[in-house]
Amino acid sequence: MIEKSRYFRPNDYVSRAEFLKMMVSSFAHQKQLSQSNLYATRPLCDFLDVNQRDWNYVYVVNGTFYGFISCENQFFRPNDPITRQEAAKIATLAGGLNYTSPKSEPLFLDDSSISPELSHYVYSLRLHNVIDGYPVGEKRDFRPFSHLSRLEAASIVARLFFPDDAEQGISFANNYKIVTP
Repeated sequence: MIEKSRYFRPNDYVSRAEFLKMMVSSFAHQKQLSQSNLYATRPLCDFLDVNQRDWNYVYVVNGTFYGFISCENQFFRPNDPITRQEAAKIATLAGGLNYTSPKSEPLFLDDSSISPELSHYVYSLRLHNVIDGYPVGEKRDFRPFSHLSRLEAASIVARLFFPDDAEQGISFANNYKIVTP
């Protein structure tokens, strides 16, 4: 997340590989797993666009091993920006949240835009207060196909894996602070 330039760039988009790294690393921290007993050594599937020399290889291998991502496709698309609904699935699985079926009453104004196969992940995060959506008057939008920003990703990590700290806000260098309601 913080590159050689040392800037967080909160409004930049998060790639699929970067988000998976955050989830695998946070999962390992939460489960108090060391690197020696966290990392699977053999991939469960071979993505054509991820190889052993890539920085993200170990996270993709472990993302499949722990079930955060599936092997349904031949491509992981590690450098593509992750969408909000894709992130919801990975976060729900990494956080070990119970799946929640959509209620008859919509939680978001744009519920019908959420992919049916991903809606229960989105609802799980919402009902566990991990995500809130974008305010639209008195209601909220989820924007399932919008790309996830670094700030939103950091907020998901904080609320999902460090909820006690998230209530107080997460502080970074240079007085930058994520405040989660």
